[in-house]
Amino acid sequence: MQEIFHEIRNFRKKRELKGDPVSLMIIGGGISAATSIVGGIQQKQAIEAQAKSQAEYLEQTAEEQEEATELELAEHDKNIRRLLGAQRAAFAGSGIDVSAGGTPSVVQEQSAMQGEVERQIIEYGGALEANKTRTQAELTRLQGKSRGTTALTSGIGSALSTAGSTLASVGRTQNLRLTSK
Repeated sequence: MQEIFHEIRNFRKKRELKGDPVSLMIIGGGISAATSIVGGIQQKQAIEAQAKSQAEYLEQTAEEQEEATELELAEHDKNIRRLLGAQRAAFAGSGIDVSAGGTPSVVQEQSAMQGEVERQIIEYGGALEANKTRTQAELTRLQGKSRGTTALTSGIGSALSTAGSTLASVGRTQNLRLTSK
């Protein structure tokens, strides 16, 4: 940006056209074009910073989801151990030896298998939610980069449009000068 302003000042000094309308149009057009580019760069940076912040928040949320799943699994495991212990105690209180096999043993095995199935469901659900949130984080990053690039491209496009308009105005002004002489 400073280089552009420096070039404009040098152009003005070289031509020594301080009050010349053509010089003023070129200088004004250059400043306007440079401002458009800088605005596009700043907008790109702001958009990408916001997307990065949102993605970091989503990553943190995914970590919290994993931690919550671990806590839920620990609680589930504790409940299954309690259930199996209560079943053994109930069978023992009735005078039934679980280690002898038969129906009490089958009940214990089925309870343990059901507990394992429930554990896998909890684990899968937690992993699914965390992965979904991480995917959202990555998508947010990509969208931020895309929107940032669009903002920069828009700034450059605006600068080129300004430059074209300025050159067209200079051309019209030069043609008027030549025809009026």
